Amino acid sequence: MGRTLRELREAKGLTYQSLVARTDLILKKQIEDALREQGMDMRGAWRIRDELLERLRVRPETVERWEKVGFGVQRGTRAIHSFYRSPAFLALVRVLDAEPDDLDEESNNVTLQPGDTVVRPVDDEGYATSPENAAASIRFLVVPDGFGGTFLKEAQYVTDADLETIKTYLEEEATFLDTEQERVIDAIVQDQLNQFTDLDAEVRRLLEEQED
Repeated sequence: MGRTLRELREAKGLTYQSLVARTDLILKKQIEDALREQGMDMRGAWRIRDELLERLRVRPETVERWEKVGFGVQRGTRAIHSFYRSPAFLALVRVLDAEPDDLDEESNNVTLQPGDTVVRPVDDEGYATSPENAAASIRFLVVPDGFGGTFLKEAQYVTDADLETIKTYLEEEATFLDTEQERVIDAIVQDQLNQFTDLDAEVRRLLEEQED
């Protein structure tokens, strides 16, 4: 297990504010480079840059929340792959001179997934309450909301369409993860092949030197 976000930050003597400032500087540079690569006249592109930076920037309270409760993504889901590729996260690990695995403790934040069930205690009027004051309990099903999130739906009102939506979500999740796993394996194999190719070339070069 690598060091946590807090340990990495404190090892560099960074406060929340200074970490965010450095992260946003990297984001700003990346956005400018991307705009230039698209051939944009930078005299008229500052507004676009600032709008993108405002959308992507990390804030001190966000870093503080990440340290306390995690990144809000669960290992083995599409969400974590998207988060690891996000500009903000890439800039963050660059500032910390870290790898995603170094922040695994923060990323491993178990969240409700479609198809999960939740049981909540309620009082006599059906409002959520503490277990000791509960008059009954209600079972909810976690259902995709169609916008990348989820919501709780009382089990007795779950429809066949809801169940089909959950089934489709889980199938798409499994397909994505299989594809991602194959991509990672292919990348590792290609890296190994490149190393062997480089080694083979180096051996040939040494043999040629000996012949000379």
